[in-house]
Formats: sequence, structure tokens, C-alpha cells
Amino acid sequence: MAKLTSLSDEVLLEMASCAILGPNDLASLALVNKKLSRVANESLYKKFGERTAIEFAAENDSIGTLEAALYFGLDIHYDEHRALCLASKRGQLEAMGWLLSHGAPVDNALISGTFASVLNSPLYFALDSQQEEAAFLLMERGATLRFIVPSLHNRGDGSDGDDHNNIPTIADETALHMAARGGLQNVIAYLNTRNLIPVDERTSRNPSALNMLIKKNSSLCDTLATFKVLISYGANINDNPESDLLPLTAAIESGQYDLANALLDAGARVNPERKIHRIWHPIHACAARSSRYIDSGPLQFADPQLYLLLSKLLGRGADLHESYPDGHTPLGIAVLYGTCNMVSYLISIGADVNEIDATGRTPLGLLMRGTRLRTWLRLEKAIALLHGGARMDTRVDGEWTLLEWVFEKDYDFENLERLLALATPAMLNQEYLDELLETYFKVGYSEKCLVLMNHGATLKDHNRTCRFIADRIIDYDICVHPRRERSKYYRVIARAGFSKENIADLIGCALSEEDEETAEALTLIQQSQA
Repeated sequence: MAKLTSLSDEVLLEMASCAILGPNDLASLALVNKKLSRVANESLYKKFGERTAIEFAAENDSIGTLEAALYFGLDIHYDEHRALCLASKRGQLEAMGWLLSHGAPVDNALISGTFASVLNSPLYFALDSQQEEAAFLLMERGATLRFIVPSLHNRGDGSDGDDHNNIPTIADETALHMAARGGLQNVIAYLNTRNLIPVDERTSRNPSALNMLIKKNSSLCDTLATFKVLISYGANINDNPESDLLPLTAAIESGQYDLANALLDAGARVNPERKIHRIWHPIHACAARSSRYIDSGPLQFADPQLYLLLSKLLGRGADLHESYPDGHTPLGIAVLYGTCNMVSYLISIGADVNEIDATGRTPLGLLMRGTRLRTWLRLEKAIALLHGGARMDTRVDGEWTLLEWVFEKDYDFENLERLLALATPAMLNQEYLDELLETYFKVGYSEKCLVLMNHGATLKDHNRTCRFIADRIIDYDICVHPRRERSKYYRVIARAGFSKENIADLIGCALSEEDEETAEALTLIQQSQA
């Protein structure tokens, strides 16, 4: 029987290529001797590893494997030069150089000669993976620096993406944006020193690189250092064509205080040149931003950087008393959106609690109309305003007083108790409590009337109040209120200090209306006065 090694290469190759031998069998044959190694490897590459071998070589800088693939006739440039993209993604410089020297183009499938497809642009893969050296290798060889994303370029699948009329006049991605997002500061320097991409260039998907970092804080890099590099190359720090917000305002709104400080240090404007309706100034953004730190309870905390930034804004000329058009002062914004600490801080540095804003409202008026505020937060802010000079007994913006608002809108009588407990003559006139008690001496306000009485409120005209009870309560209202509400109201009557004659008149009125339950309750009150 002839030995296996005595057979010709052609016969051995045909045997190795049959369906009987698997990759493990061929690998074993390759270890026998040089002749079998050459035949088995050729079969392995051609039958089992055409793409696998090339991908492995590209991703692992295996030049020997690439040489073998080329020797055995494999298509090293399959799938629009996918191997070069994989090598670029891994930063495998030797593999990249070998592929480029063996016919791989630095760009694939250019569209209109201007843009490269992100699906098969080696430079896109390198930048997307933060492979700086790989990016330099490709850029030095003239790689296209602007890219089209898959949804807008020819996908080759017969879909609407084949319509080249969808190609935008500005790229969907640029090397500058990708470098900024990935923190590739040397790439940013390369692009700018060679005037390859304007530092403020926008795309159909992104604003300028500077505003992109403000809008989308990157977790891939040191955003602040990259941000400062863009500023050093002349990025516009006072304009964002895609938004009416100043970049400084946008940075504060997004909570990126380090970027905001960098903008201020670079001389960014603290007040917009044009005042636009509903657009906050940086100082308003500071007042509102603290709301992001609100906890579920009354204790609230804000980043200390926020207060330092606010102080810096004021030092640069921001106006603590200015309203944006059709809008609110910084204190008003803090009342609506900020924390209690921010409200107190603004008052402590000079904000006026009685100042009327562009909407015709005071901060307390905004508080009383702020339906989005939680009850506990509304009360905390009201207390901060009271300590700053607001009053409980003065009509706010021509409407309710704070105490009237608590009676009408706040269903928690404990909030009324807390307000009255901290009241000082600077906040509340005692005579006003008497007026308030007389106004709200009704069934539905029983518990709150008791709170007023506990804090010294008294009825001045008992006769008139008794007539009200007889005409509007016993004769009508008390019949439509449930027993629980009526029992609360009897407690209020008992505390009101009516004379025996007043109580007797009310008992007679109840009996005439055949309301024996009310008559009995009033009789008990009368007996308790004896």
C-alpha cells in the first residue's frame, strides 16, 4: 500500500478537501510533516477559514496569517475591505499597513466623492473605538473626514436608502465630532492646525463639537479637557445656531458646571445679546437647576458648585432682579423649579421677595399658582419667603392672601398650624386673624377655624355670626353635610364664646327645622357653659 506522503500534492489536496475530513483532522495532518502541513493548511484556509482567518489576522496583527491567506489565494479584501475596518477598530497598525500596501483603499464606497460610509470606513472604525494612532495612520494617507450614517446612504438592500437624493449637504458625522466625543485631543489638534475641519462645523445630526459636548456629556473621555481644547482652537463660546440658549445656559441646564466654569473663564457672555421669550438667562438656569437635587422629603441638597457658579455670574454682571421676556426673576424661577435652599440663598444675597416680574407676579404669587409643586415643598418655600419679608395677610397680586390660599387650596390644616406658629408681627397682623375667622366660620373649615382660635382669633360680632349659622347652616347647609362634618362644627361653636342667649336662639332655630340632632348638640354646648 502506498504511503500517504508518497501521493502527489494534487491528490492529497483533493483528499483533504473531501467532506470526510473536518478541521480537527486537517489540523492533525498539518503536524505530520511539511508536505502534509502545506496541503492541510491550504485546505483549512480555503474550506473552513476564508473569512475567519483574515478576521483573526486583522484583529490580532498576525501578518503571517495574512501572508498565508494571500498565498493560498483567499480574497483578503472581501466584503468591501472589511479586514481593514476590523484592524482599524482594534488599532492593529501592522495589519493596517500590510492591508493598505496590498491594495486596500483608505476609503471605501465614497458617496459623491465627499462622504465615506460609516459601514465600511476604516477611519470611522478607528475614531469610534478611540484608536488615535490608527486614526493618524489613515488621515495621513488621506482618509475622508466626513461620514454618512446608514439610514441616509446607499445601503444596497433595495430600501429607500438607495435614493441618493437623501444625501445631506453636510455630513452626518465628522472626524472632529468623533474625536471630541472620544476625547482624542491630538486628533482635534491635527484637524485644526491643518484646517481640515472648521472647529464650529455642524452636521445634520450634531451641533458644533463644543455644543455637542454640552448637550451629550461623554463617558468615554475627560470631557472638560477636550472642551478646553476646542475653546483653545477658537470654538464659538457664545453661540449655538441650533438653539436660542447661550452655550453657558445650556451647560448649566445640563448640570455640567465644570464646562460652565470653563466658558466663564474663557469670557462667555452671562447675558444674551437678544432677549427671547421663554428663554432663560444663565442666572435663571442656576436658580432652576437645583431642582434636580430634590429628595422625597423636606431636606434638599444642591451641588456646592452651583452656588459658586451663581456667585461668579453675579460678579460678571448677571442681574439678580431681571426677568426674561414674559418670564420670571431668578427668585421666581427658584420658587417654581428650585430648592428651598436656593430660594433662601437668593434672598440672602439681595433678591426681593416682593418684586414683580414680567408676568406681573411676585414670587409668593407664583408659589400660590405653582400647581406642580408638592405640598411640603410649597410650604417650605413659603416659609423661606416669609422669613425674607413676605406677609401672610397681604393680598398677593391682587388675589388671595397666603392664609386665604391655605384655607381654599390646602387641605392639610397642619400646614396652617405651622405657618401661624412661626408668624411674627412682621408677617401677620393679629386683627387679620379675626377677620379670617369670621370669613371662614363655616362647616367645611371647622378644623382650620379651630387652629385660628388656638392662635388667638376671636369672633367680634356674635349676633351676626349666630344669624349666619341660623340662616345658612341650620336652615340649609348643615343638612347637606355628613354627620362627621357637623360634629366638627359643633366643636367650633363651643369654642366661639357665644352667650347663653345666642345658643338658646340657635337651639330654637334647630327645633323649628325639626333638626333634633343639632338641637341636642347645642344643648350640650349650652350646659357646658353653666
